[in-house]
Amino acid sequence: MLPSWLDVVYWGQTLWQWIGLVISLSIGFLVPYKMFQWIWRRASTLAPPRQTWELLIPPLITIVSLVAIAYLLNEVINITGNILLVILTFLEVILWMMVGLTIFLFGNGVAETIIISPQIDSKSLNASTIRTICRLLSLITGTAILIIGIENVGISLTPIIAGLGIGGLAIALGAQSSLEKFVAGLILLIDRPVKVGEYCRFGEGEGTVMSIGLRSTRILSVEGDIISIPNSQFSQFSLLNESRRASFLLNQTIRLSYDTTSEQMKFLLAKLREMILAHPKVVKQEVEVRFVKYSDNSLDVEISAYVDTVEKDEFKEIQEDVLLQVKDIVHAAGTNFAVG
Repeated sequence: MLPSWLDVVYWGQTLWQWIGLVISLSIGFLVPYKMFQWIWRRASTLAPPRQTWELLIPPLITIVSLVAIAYLLNEVINITGNILLVILTFLEVILWMMVGLTIFLFGNGVAETIIISPQIDSKSLNASTIRTICRLLSLITGTAILIIGIENVGISLTPIIAGLGIGGLAIALGAQSSLEKFVAGLILLIDRPVKVGEYCRFGEGEGTVMSIGLRSTRILSVEGDIISIPNSQFSQFSLLNESRRASFLLNQTIRLSYDTTSEQMKFLLAKLREMILAHPKVVKQEVEVRFVKYSDNSLDVEISAYVDTVEKDEFKEIQEDVLLQVKDIVHAAGTNFAVG
């Protein structure tokens, strides 16, 4: 038997019922809150997708806790009347909110699990698209369930939805820039002019693509700076993807002194052609070595050849090797480079 003072009735409930109510609500909300704090700190040290899946734990624990609180108040503590109705309504609203949040986080988990596949670069536009689609679908599903759940509780959302409809035009106008970037991101996804890790020239800049999102593209410039370019702007550039070229064009003009004789020029041209054609990385069908012009201060010889490589650094090494051999051939011909 309980002490008589616990059976004193206040506002339709006994004192022990009020104590049980406060304890139940305190424990029921404190446990999910502490769990959320712990999981949040832990998740910051984890990588996707494990990080994303573990973030599902707090809302799931909250759902279990809410169901337990409702059972205790209704069946064990036996709270009655309007007090019970108000509390159960409040708990059910929170329950539906947690269900909506769980569905949204589940969509994130699915997206990150798909992206962890070896076939998908986590910084690529494909990954960004998968994240956006999964989040959008889970957000729509979660919001729909939340609305249905709250309507079932007896709370009408019609005035709120009507208010959102009135403000929709202003929101749409404010989001015009973001929508333009989003559409540009989809265009990059369809066209695929560049991928993460590729070297490209765009407008007056150049660099290596670090990541491609639905709103912007990040480029590591040759100076080492990270440039973030809105996709609406990036998609307007004339893009030269140097990583996808089959070869590099080696095109150099050799300026010789006017003291160069015809015999020296013939010797030099023959040796240059021989050297270029003998190089193992030069495409033999595309070689041209010609005496092309009398300039004001020089006799100009043009070397044009395609180098069989897709790596820019390797091309620079080959070009350097060719130029050093050109210098030796010029000196072997008994002539020299033009000055001025």
